[in-house]
Amino acid sequence: MAHLVPPVPDQRVIDQPIDYLFSTSRPATNDHKWKIAVEKLRSDQEYIITMPKARYDTLQRIYDDLNRLARKKDEEILELKARITELHKIRTVLPVHIKNIAKYLKSRYEYMRSHAASNNA
Repeated sequence: MAHLVPPVPDQRVIDQPIDYLFSTSRPATNDHKWKIAVEKLRSDQEYIITMPKARYDTLQRIYDDLNRLARKKDEEILELKARITELHKIRTVLPVHIKNIAKYLKSRYEYMRSHAASNNA
């Protein structure tokens, strides 16, 4: 049985595997590394993430946008999805870690968005 950190105000506790957590994402069927990562998380019954709701919502929006971009088969974006999966494997993510993760994701997201825009121009 997993030990849940008591939530503080404006915080939610998430204990679903990542494919449920980001249920709006539908990885491409040929994205082998992504499917392996999801399967590993499905088998982990003690998977827990705790984070403030606002930060979770920000990560969700970034992740959804990355999934839309990844449908264009950009290898770098697919690799970024795998790296995000690695971050989410952490059993308990403390707010300070989320701050660093969100900062990293935001910078990578901005790069990916500008990269995709320049490719479409």
